[in-house]
Amino acid sequence: MLKNLSLVVSVLFLFSCSPKLAPSESITATNSSNVEVQINITTLEKTQVAGANKAVRKAFERLFFIGFPNTISSAPLITNNTNAQKNEQLLNEFVQEKKYEPFVSFISHSSRKVKNPSGYMITDSRMVIDVASLRRHLETTGATRKFGY
Repeated sequence: MLKNLSLVVSVLFLFSCSPKLAPSESITATNSSNVEVQINITTLEKTQVAGANKAVRKAFERLFFIGFPNTISSAPLITNNTNAQKNEQLLNEFVQEKKYEPFVSFISHSSRKVKNPSGYMITDSRMVIDVASLRRHLETTGATRKFGY
């Protein structure tokens, strides 16, 4: 009798608990061609505009300072720059003044609300960036040296 009662209580407890999975942010990249990389980014922000802006910033931050393994941009575009303040200034200027637009051949954003009362939106962004042209631009403006040295 006690086993049956504990089984019923356990089953009721399991069904009364609803899973609350927290969405997470992610960024992945694949080669789109010999000179372009396709980047997929998922962000979590209050609005779609904020999510789209964050996605663009994360994409170029990763391209500039980290790189994407197993793609044509596996090495960062800007290397040997240990000045974090200068890096931040360069990235802010590039994103806020939309200097990235000539290098982006495709961009799309789609959003959906999170199913909890937090009011956040998940924004899925997809970009195709011409890495070869971006590298030449950074060399011309002096942000990096030719061949990354």
